[in-house]
Amino acid sequence: MPGSISRKDKRAAAPINSIAVHPSKKQFLILGGRLSIDFANTGSNRRGENLGDWSDLVGFLLAAGLIDKDRSIGLEQLEKDSPEGTRETMRAALEMRDSLRSAFQAIAARKRVDHVWVDPINLILRLTDGHDELLEVSGGGRSPSRWALQFVAREHALEWLLAAIARSAAEIIFEGPEAPLRICANPECGLLFYDTSRTGKRRWCSMAVCGNRHKVAEHAKRTAQPPPTGNDATESPGDNFVLSRSFHKLR
Repeated sequence: MPGSISRKDKRAAAPINSIAVHPSKKQFLILGGRLSIDFANTGSNRRGENLGDWSDLVGFLLAAGLIDKDRSIGLEQLEKDSPEGTRETMRAALEMRDSLRSAFQAIAARKRVDHVWVDPINLILRLTDGHDELLEVSGGGRSPSRWALQFVAREHALEWLLAAIARSAAEIIFEGPEAPLRICANPECGLLFYDTSRTGKRRWCSMAVCGNRHKVAEHAKRTAQPPPTGNDATESPGDNFVLSRSFHKLR
């Protein structure tokens, strides 16, 4: 039914402060609060590229809980058995990932989500016999846009691996400007997260990472003693005492 969406992102209530390491030696930060946000964060410009090849993509899917260890071993082998298929899926994954990041950054800034960012998501949503497709219903120019979901007949399918990520992204874009998407306040981070805090004022991708670093830096600033300057650099506490005693004698 247009305007409705099913199969919500089940990771909304999952623990978000975790770092998963795959045999590819890549670290995947699972702290965005939504599957598609964690996927978008694999391409953070400030943290480097985390999806360099097929093995990395399998590693993310394993870290995110979309597949288990046994399935990941089979998918690793698929790169040898079906190189063209894995290359095409990898291409689609990177295209969607970069589009997600652009769309999510726009939502976080309360800006318009461009059609070009939505097209790769719609492409993956066409995996089933019928699919939901995002259609813009309002907005334009620089004003925030609103999107609705409309059921469209199946055209063709891509690899099933990306379907859950695409649906998670569709749910967030469907929320529009009201989605509590944030960008970490650490200027050297840039990770996105879905703010489910009680106050709605969460600032950090993770208190254990950027939040703690900020607290340490602020504490260091408060406790640092400024270096002595001018006469203060040579004047000793004893000199102050003598001058004070002399002053009282003159009175």
